[in-house]
Amino acid sequence: MNRYGWHYPGFVFRKNTNRVAIIGDSFIDALQISRQEHMGVRLQQLLETRCPCKYDVIATGYSGKGPQHYLEILKYDKEHFAIDTAIIVHFSGNDFRNANRKLEQYNNTDLYFAYNLAPDGTLSLSDEDRRNSRRFRHFLDANHKPLSYYRLINIAESYLLLNRVLDKIVQSFSPRRFRHSRQPEAAKGALPRQAA
Repeated sequence: MNRYGWHYPGFVFRKNTNRVAIIGDSFIDALQISRQEHMGVRLQQLLETRCPCKYDVIATGYSGKGPQHYLEILKYDKEHFAIDTAIIVHFSGNDFRNANRKLEQYNNTDLYFAYNLAPDGTLSLSDEDRRNSRRFRHFLDANHKPLSYYRLINIAESYLLLNRVLDKIVQSFSPRRFRHSRQPEAAKGALPRQAA
């Protein structure tokens, strides 16, 4: 993670550049690949070799989120990074569902919200969705702040605790735990059969 909490190399903004943000869900979060292999890094390299203008590309992908969250991430990117261009990566496999409370099966978190389409074509939020939208934005803004010594200690403590828990899980699946502790009565003391 970079200093702002995104799975991407550190955001570097040079003077007189076009700032581009790639926004999306797990396809943009891209936790399965190294940060240096990210499509945003490759896009910046491509732009630098083919375009006379300078570009700084960032990626703010958030796994498990949908278009309504992309709008909040776009506002966050504009406010904190002064982006000039946004590329919204939409995955039709689940983004339509994510945006509709009636279709979304995982809408029980306090970070989920859905816009409603008013008769005049404007977007609106219910009171609950407005609260959840604010919580999500507060979450984004909180990650944007520099890490304090106290927060760094908490993160290190969480990391150590998580590693300890994962070690216990792995140990519970070790092969010796699955060996049968009792042999059948007839096999006790019997010698293994020799192949003829």
